[in-house]
Parts: sequence; C-alpha cells; structure tokens
Amino acid sequence: MANYRGINAACQAVLDILDSACDQSMFGDNTLSFDLYSADDFKNPMNIGVSLFLYSVRPNAAQGNRRAMPSMSSNQQSGSPSRAVQRSPLSLDLHFLLTAWAKKASLQYDILGWAMRTLADNAIVSSDVLNQVSGDGAFSQEETLEIVQDDVSDEILLRIWDGLPQDYHLSAPYLARVLRIESVVEYASATPVKVRELRFGEYEE
Repeated sequence: MANYRGINAACQAVLDILDSACDQSMFGDNTLSFDLYSADDFKNPMNIGVSLFLYSVRPNAAQGNRRAMPSMSSNQQSGSPSRAVQRSPLSLDLHFLLTAWAKKASLQYDILGWAMRTLADNAIVSSDVLNQVSGDGAFSQEETLEIVQDDVSDEILLRIWDGLPQDYHLSAPYLARVLRIESVVEYASATPVKVRELRFGEYEE
C-alpha cells in the first residue's frame, strides 16, 4: 500500500502517462507541458499543454474506512495466543480537473481530445508505474489505480472555476480510485479473555 506520498504519486502518474504517450509532432512545432497545478498556478498558466488540478480528496464510498478487525497471533516468548489489531488503510478517491492550454481554441480541443483518449486507453495504472513515480516501491504488485471520467454537473464545475483566479477554461473532470494509504501506527495487542468470573454478594449501602 502507498504511504503518505501516494496522493502525489497518483497524480504524477496520470501526467507521466500523458507525457510518455505524447507524440509532439501531432501538434506542429508546439512542445506540450504536463504539470500539477495548485489554485495559484492558474494566475499564470502554461502556454500549451495539460495541467492536473486536484480539487478534492474523499473517502471511497464502496470500501469506506472500516475499523480494523482483530487477528490471532502467538506470543513468541510464552506461546500463548494474543489478539493483534492492525489499523485499516485509508481508502481514498481523488477528484481532479484535466485542463488543456493553448492560444487557439482549436488546438485546445485537439489536446483535450487526445488526452482523454489516452487516459481511456490507459485507465488502469499498474503498481509498476506508481512505484516508478513514487520511487519508494510502496505499492504492492497487485495494487492498481483506476482513472475514469467523473460524473460532475456543470453547476459544480462552474463553482470550482469560480474559486480559481482564472476565467473558465476547457476542462474535463476525472476520478482516480482507489488509493490506499497504509497506517504507520503500531499494532495494538491484548491478551484474550480466557476465564469469566462471576461474583455474587450482598448489596451494601
């Protein structure tokens, strides 16, 4: 599972997919840029390329963030069983805007169309790609990230742009799911109850 760098790695992996797939000759003499954007970056955007703006991180609705279940383990010193509790991973969905930048509207359309087609062709991001970006090998072999178009209404999309220092620009909302961030808290353990004792006595005032 990912560590705290997982959010950054997931977003950067999306841009790396686009960058690796880009044939610069498709867009004439223009060289496309691919960058992560914060709100402030919209004040002075790139001349041509694609930006990724992460605007929301939410718990995954399907998996949620359930409490960890206790699991049985043996005490290495005494051999007696103990009950260990491992904290469950944080399961997250990443909501972001993919924005095409260019001086001409027709070129914006071409760039966004190509980017959306490329992500549709690479909708499943493997752990190899994620680990290459993160550089720490935190993602296990079976872990993947799914990139899909997000179901965001025009009203919400316009509200997002209202909060940015830039007039509305051609964008597509996307969702990356499910990112699991592992806990670094040590397991809590306790010895299970072996005998129940019931004591009866007179009530004293």
